[in-house]
Amino acid sequence: MRNKNHPDNLEVVANQKIKERNYWLDKLSGEWIKSTFPYSCEKAEKENLPGDDFHLETFRFSGGLFSVLMTLSTQKDIKLYIILAAGLVLLVNKYNTFTGKGDITIGSPIYRQDIDGEFVNTVLVLRNQLQKEMTFKELLLQVRQTIVEANDNCNYPVEVLAKQLGKPYSKDDDFPLFDIVFLLENIQDETYIQ
Repeated sequence: MRNKNHPDNLEVVANQKIKERNYWLDKLSGEWIKSTFPYSCEKAEKENLPGDDFHLETFRFSGGLFSVLMTLSTQKDIKLYIILAAGLVLLVNKYNTFTGKGDITIGSPIYRQDIDGEFVNTVLVLRNQLQKEMTFKELLLQVRQTIVEANDNCNYPVEVLAKQLGKPYSKDDDFPLFDIVFLLENIQDETYIQ
């Protein structure tokens, strides 16, 4: 996840962000496994070409579904982002047989910045824990709270966090905290996750 926007002194920055560190260590405490979608190992091996770090899947909604989503979100991009993120969490939970049931972790870039500069962190870890009898409205509220809290604590270096959680990151390895990334082009920048 390291890119040109990261400062070189991440450990120093991390030591200054005690509130943020405590939030992330608490949020990601306990045993958990990265959420994934099922895939064919044979197909994955054939497609694993040098330089391929991730696979981008773009979704476009039909006019009717798009209208319903825009009505639900009252034409606000951030509300649409929350609704779609909750839908993704629900979908991942349905197909995620490898992790603890209902414990879903996805990544998401920070909101698009109006300035160029060095950012301490450009990606957030969104961990949600679904309960068996949870309604979609309850899931929406939980995902919203997770997104708000993650953004409130976004100034903590995710590389340092991974190391503190015992999952160190090397640019030659898969990112240790999540395999699935969700972004909405209107409010986030794809370059933040490369």
